[in-house]
Amino acid sequence: MIDWLEQKARKLDFDLLGITNDFQPEHKDYFLNWLKQGKQAEMSWLNRNTDKRLNPALLLENLKSIIVLGKSYNHKLDTNKEYIMGRYAYGQDYHDWFKDKIKDFLKQIEIKNNNPFKARVFVDTGPLLERDLAMKAGIGWMGKNTCLINKKYGSFFFIGLILTDLELKPSVKGINHCGLCDNCLKACPTEALTPYGLDATKCLAYHNIEKKGLRDRNYWGKFGKQLIGCDICQDVCPYNKKAILNPDPEWLKTFVPYDLGGFSQILKLTIESYKTKVNKSAISRLSYVDFMRNVFLVIANNPQKELIEDIQNWQKQNLNLELEEYQHCIQVLRQESI
Repeated sequence: MIDWLEQKARKLDFDLLGITNDFQPEHKDYFLNWLKQGKQAEMSWLNRNTDKRLNPALLLENLKSIIVLGKSYNHKLDTNKEYIMGRYAYGQDYHDWFKDKIKDFLKQIEIKNNNPFKARVFVDTGPLLERDLAMKAGIGWMGKNTCLINKKYGSFFFIGLILTDLELKPSVKGINHCGLCDNCLKACPTEALTPYGLDATKCLAYHNIEKKGLRDRNYWGKFGKQLIGCDICQDVCPYNKKAILNPDPEWLKTFVPYDLGGFSQILKLTIESYKTKVNKSAISRLSYVDFMRNVFLVIANNPQKELIEDIQNWQKQNLNLELEEYQHCIQVLRQESI
């Protein structure tokens, strides 16, 4: 069965496939201590369904196997842009298209299997410790930056899980290959990383995606060009530097309609046009106001005097929005103009 699954996965353009029947999270104690120490910041959903996160068998009756699928999203970035986004954020929301892709794979298993079976599909939304399970399925190892790393594809790949009552032969568990390398720890601009540990309260990806409302002033100068997400700790990883570029071609096609353009174009977005533009993209989790907070901080960190008029026009159209990040940005630009 495993050979057939691997062949079918390749035909459907998946890059990685592994199976585990060991559902005990290797990082159980770390996760519980992480929550206790408040390192999940304001991401309150991580405090819910802890029993299921630590025991996937609660999510499917008679669970026997978990199939883990991976797909590279590693693509070259336009280094000439005024800002940087996490590689996952450039097209359609991966939660949607990748889940559909896995469901197509599941349908093939249903056709192949003569007897009915139970299965549930999860893509980064269910109460699961996906990286622990993927590691046990041989997809990769947990890196010092807490990302799952594969020798061939680096860490820029999506992970999806199929929980099933089918009894399948497990794969060999992933082996750690980080060695003495600590590039990720040194590169993190906010010192959010310790070896194999992450403090989300310091992580830029938390501050520019998950955090709601006023951005923490201690991190205003740390945003750099990071508008959405942050890949810095992955960019410096040796395995990503040599990783194969193999993003889904259908996903790549969605980059064009979701392209935000430069800051001059972004500053012309209204609440409604922003919602329309980012609908069904990974960026849609950000409200217009919180998105603009990020915009003003990135502009302030990379001042362009020619944007002053656009920024002032934005404020005229949004007099009801009094953002401290806007005030900070306009002050920086005015100083640059002197």
